[in-house]
Amino acid sequence: MATWTVKPKKDTTANWKASGRILEANEWGVEETTSGKYILRIGNGKDKFLDLQPVVDTENLAKIYSEISNFNANMQQATSAANAAAQSAAGSGSTGRRGSLQGHPEGNQFNVGFCNREEVHDRR
Repeated sequence: MATWTVKPKKDTTANWKASGRILEANEWGVEETTSGKYILRIGNGKDKFLDLQPVVDTENLAKIYSEISNFNANMQQATSAANAAAQSAAGSGSTGRRGSLQGHPEGNQFNVGFCNREEVHDRR
């Protein structure tokens, strides 16, 4: 089995800009931003380092992770609220017109169905 070692070139944004360096095809370079974040770019043998598309950008990864965490928390809150409303409705014997909640026959478990805005709009 073949193995290989990757030794990326690393420098600051200012130094990459000043050098105008062109990485060889498949050569890796890492840019350290003034805020301490890292951006990985892979050379193509013709474009300057800063003209290459980022492969990994730790600042953007942090933003994406934060958005996913917020979405997860919001969905948990929505699920809890929907389950509470469904349990309340099941206890009073009423049903909602647009309810997507289904009671579980073996206890107080409820399945919550989610749909996007287009689906809700289409159903009206």
